[in-house]
Amino acid sequence: MFILERMVFQGTEKCPQYQWKQYIIGGDKALLEKIRSTQRRPKEWRIVEQPYGALPLKKSA
Repeated sequence: MFILERMVFQGTEKCPQYQWKQYIIGGDKALLEKIRSTQRRPKEWRIVEQPYGALPLKKSA
């Protein structure tokens, strides 16, 4: 499994903070690379590999 993440600003001018925000989780790295390359600022995006069992599971109602 792969995760497409973007570096986002969270903070103030006096205390700037950045963190990676997850946007897409998928199994096809080539597709995620294609999506990343079409973004306005591709250097703000990254693709990380995540072991399948390590992903958090959503609780169903």
